[in-house]
Amino acid sequence: MAKKEEKSKVVLEREYIIPLRKEFQKAPKYKRAKKTIKALKEFLAKHMKSDNIKIGKYLNLKVWEHGIKNPPHKLKVKVEKYDDNLVKAELVGAPVEKPKEEKKKITPKKQEKKQPEKKEEKTEEKKKEKQPEKKTEEKKEESRETKVKEKKPAEDKKAVKEEKVVREKKEKSFSFNMTRLTIVSFILAGLLAILLVVSILTHGFTGSSKIGMNKAASNAISYLNSEILGPRGLTAKLINVEEKDDYYVLTVDIGGQRGQLFLLKNGKQLFVSQPIEIKESSGQQQGLGVPKQEKTNIKFFVMSFCPFGNQAEYGLEPVYRLLGDKVEWEPHYVIYPASMYSGREDQFCMGDYCSMHGIQELHQDVREMCVWKYYDHSTWWDFVISINKNCSASNADTCWQGIAQSLGIDINKINKCVEEEGIDLLAAEYQLNQEYGVRGSPTVFINDMQYNGARTPEAYKSAICEGFENPPQECAQELSNAGGSASGQC
Repeated sequence: MAKKEEKSKVVLEREYIIPLRKEFQKAPKYKRAKKTIKALKEFLAKHMKSDNIKIGKYLNLKVWEHGIKNPPHKLKVKVEKYDDNLVKAELVGAPVEKPKEEKKKITPKKQEKKQPEKKEEKTEEKKKEKQPEKKTEEKKEESRETKVKEKKPAEDKKAVKEEKVVREKKEKSFSFNMTRLTIVSFILAGLLAILLVVSILTHGFTGSSKIGMNKAASNAISYLNSEILGPRGLTAKLINVEEKDDYYVLTVDIGGQRGQLFLLKNGKQLFVSQPIEIKESSGQQQGLGVPKQEKTNIKFFVMSFCPFGNQAEYGLEPVYRLLGDKVEWEPHYVIYPASMYSGREDQFCMGDYCSMHGIQELHQDVREMCVWKYYDHSTWWDFVISINKNCSASNADTCWQGIAQSLGIDINKINKCVEEEGIDLLAAEYQLNQEYGVRGSPTVFINDMQYNGARTPEAYKSAICEGFENPPQECAQELSNAGGSASGQC
């Protein structure tokens, strides 16, 4: 008798949290999951002193969970090393699979017992063959009758087939029309809603600060057709142009659906959201109905380079200087999902999260989150206001460094935060955007009530002070009413 194989014994057991982001970013997007598996094996080979590495089923599934382009940034892994130098790695918390039990084979004796049944079946078949000829004649007559009956429904079947063909053609044409409509509505309500502000630097959108109404409108339509709609097989037609105080209203037709666009008179900025005219308040605003709390909380959602978001920051900064930590300040950022920028993720997105004015604006959003997290809030306000005045969405990745150095902000520390914490910070911001229904910049909440008033320091101060159960003495001080005449949202 041969001896049973002895099972290998575990000689070492460890748990690791393995960082993977730096490694898979060295590979192209379409190879990132494969690079992650390779990085796992290299890490384990180094730390477990073995080249015989086996990746567990659930660990492998976790790596490929979001596809080849989006492996996880880090993984918590349980590792076991056996006395034969084999190393097995599995995801922490993965279910333990029980070994399969071998099924017992059926002995030939049981099969022999079934043989007498076959003999009985053969005798029954012989009996059936000896049936009278009358039954065979009756079957022939029945088959003739069924053939006659089948001829009639054959004609009906042809008619049914023709009806099906016509119905399918109608369904195809209907579905085609519906897809065209959904594409058009998506372009109007989705793509353009994302690109609320288009900084137009080409196709005739340069020159003096003011250009004629008709020329500005035609330039805007040609830009839309060449840069945004044309690549998607759509065209915009200008129906009408109206002049307002500071902008033009363009009525356009895109794929049979009409809508309005809003163009500043300088011809350089195009909006989909309609500007809202807000009258300046001469004094304190009252009766806003802000819920009262012991400490007022203010959440303001902006984009780093949205002019309207910057306007809100200019209005809120003097209020911060006045009230300081007596108010619970929460700066947040407007983040969109990568599905809205399909095919252009490298220009607008980090992972699954994007910003309207491009990747450099998104980088700046994350840098500002990191400064808020690791520095005092007064430094954050100095940093943000200086960025707003001196940088743009086209040069932010280099422009911010000089400003940071002048304020004593460690550039390496912020870069490390962006690299290691950026995706997690953006994920939390996107979740908060969804929770509060944020769609544009700026969006302000005071004690979780949305604020739609003027964007002057005095207006913000009045609304914030209304949120206190017992307003501090500083609320009696009057701030400026300047800076809130313009209105709108990115």
